Amino acid sequence: MAVNLLPKIEQKDIHFELAYHQLTNFWLWVLGSLVLLIIIGQLSAWQIKSWIKTADAELAASRESLNTASNQELQKQVLLLNQEIANIDQLRSAHYAWSDALIELGSILPADMVVDILSLNRVSGQVDITGFVRNRESVIKFWSDMHKAKYFKDINFPLSNLEQPLDTPYQFTFFINEEQIKP
Repeated sequence: MAVNLLPKIEQKDIHFELAYHQLTNFWLWVLGSLVLLIIIGQLSAWQIKSWIKTADAELAASRESLNTASNQELQKQVLLLNQEIANIDQLRSAHYAWSDALIELGSILPADMVVDILSLNRVSGQVDITGFVRNRESVIKFWSDMHKAKYFKDINFPLSNLEQPLDTPYQFTFFINEEQIKP
């Protein structure tokens, strides 16, 4: 502890002077910090405005390049391709895979059977087949194999196919099983 031998009034003056200097230094530090923060804020705002102007210029350049004739031509081509894809998808949904049924028909057709006419009706799924066969057993085998195949139904087998034992004409009418040929 320090001993102060000054009179009481001078002691109060020294005390007030010390408080005045401390208070002055405090407010100078506060004002200096505030000025420094304002300067930093202004510099940051200026930098951000500069970045925004640069970004706006780049955006304007990008928009201008998007509006060029070549880009508009590409957009038209994309629209046409999308339309063609939609048309293909629509056709694919309405398409029947007749190939599998025809392959099955070809595989069960006996070697001595000759097909003269094969007509397909897409709407009804009806198939008419006519031709000649060397012997009656081949016609019966073909009829039997048709019943076993999953692609064919409602097979019309006229008895006229069995009239002659050799070199006989034949005719079948049957329908394609649509559940088996849809993709």
